[in-house]
Amino acid sequence: MKIDRSRPWLALPVAFAMILSLCGCNSKPQLGNLMDAFGQPKTEASAEVWDEHTVGLPFLYGYDEGLAKAQAEGRPAMIFLTTTWCKWCKRMSATCLQDPEIRGLLEQNFVLVLVDGDQESAVKRKLKNTGYPHIVFISPDEQILASQNGYAEPDAFKQVIAQALAAQ
Repeated sequence: MKIDRSRPWLALPVAFAMILSLCGCNSKPQLGNLMDAFGQPKTEASAEVWDEHTVGLPFLYGYDEGLAKAQAEGRPAMIFLTTTWCKWCKRMSATCLQDPEIRGLLEQNFVLVLVDGDQESAVKRKLKNTGYPHIVFISPDEQILASQNGYAEPDAFKQVIAQALAAQ
């Protein structure tokens, strides 16, 4: 039997299709509860999934819930647009959100809102998201006060917070 070796590139699409089919074997993780703005359990995400992002800060999950609380309290919100897989988001949380001065400024002045970019595509469009992490400070009437698109070191992020506070 003679094997035709004149077209070895034909094996590439077959191998690619086989590898791609294995990607579908992962199931979506079971998700637990976070609380929404009114203390009700949220089932779209679990605290464990987002721990690396929230680093102990009192984040609310979901744009609508966070905006409702910001409007009810008359305070601006910090929207942290992220994903579970974003390594730069986790790094920003580990550096900026762990900084004691930043933590104090955020907790004292803003409603903290975590938005899953993989789940809330309408919010991504509204906030003109072009990458992760994307942090947007908004007023209770949804006016953008300041934003940071991409990773920032703590000193640079403090300037963004100062800009948001000055724009109120």
